[in-house]
Amino acid sequence: MCHFIMSIFPQSAKIQAIELVYKQQQLDFRLAEQPDVRIRQYLNSGEACYWTGSGVCDCGTALLEKSDDEAPDKLQRQLDNLRKKGWREQKIQRWLSSKSEKSDSQAAIEKSNYDSEIVKWQSILGAVLSNRLSPYVCLLVFWDDKDTLIKGRIDQKHLSGIAPFKDNIIYKFS
Repeated sequence: MCHFIMSIFPQSAKIQAIELVYKQQQLDFRLAEQPDVRIRQYLNSGEACYWTGSGVCDCGTALLEKSDDEAPDKLQRQLDNLRKKGWREQKIQRWLSSKSEKSDSQAAIEKSNYDSEIVKWQSILGAVLSNRLSPYVCLLVFWDDKDTLIKGRIDQKHLSGIAPFKDNIIYKFS
């Protein structure tokens, strides 16, 4: 299954103008004509959902909390496999050092991409709210799995609270 980003607007929102804001940021903006029943139960009367992510899977979005829970286990499995292949500790240490250097440069790239995506979403929400195109915007990063439930709605008062989100919670910005 995958994550998908949805935006939710009230009936009073100026949808055509909002669509232009999203399109300027190269994001999808399509009405979810029949939102999943798990989402519908958390919509207020007159609200509409729009697919507003990349247009495909949004897994890896900077909007979500990042979980590194599996990283230590993965590294330990790699080390165990290298030892089984007969690698000596000195060679493993060189490999770890090289891997660490690559990880540092990869982390810098990921941080830059993360910052860019957060700035993009802050810009979108800021434009919609400051230009009074809608009294509020809700964002939802939805894990599309039939067993997953929406966990509720949270009011965010400031755009600085745009991330990190937990998936399957509707965040309202006004």
